[in-house]
Amino acid sequence: MSTSTSIVVGIDGGLASLAALEAALREASLRGTDVIAVTCWPADDHRDDSGQLTCDTYEKAADVLEHVIAEATVRDPDHV
Repeated sequence: MSTSTSIVVGIDGGLASLAALEAALREASLRGTDVIAVTCWPADDHRDDSGQLTCDTYEKAADVLEHVIAEATVRDPDHV
């Protein structure tokens, strides 16, 4: 018996986040499931690909998450 579970992907706003979200969306399409994109705050650590990220409020963290989702939508609107 096969069950389908959501794929969870972490978003920090860096280029790797967009790549991770796109990979998760492709995998979800193959599995017939959905993707849950998450971020956390306060996020005040260094990203590996684009410097310092500071999300010291919920609003800033939500903006980062929405920006990456919007970018993925522009690139592949049929899977977002």
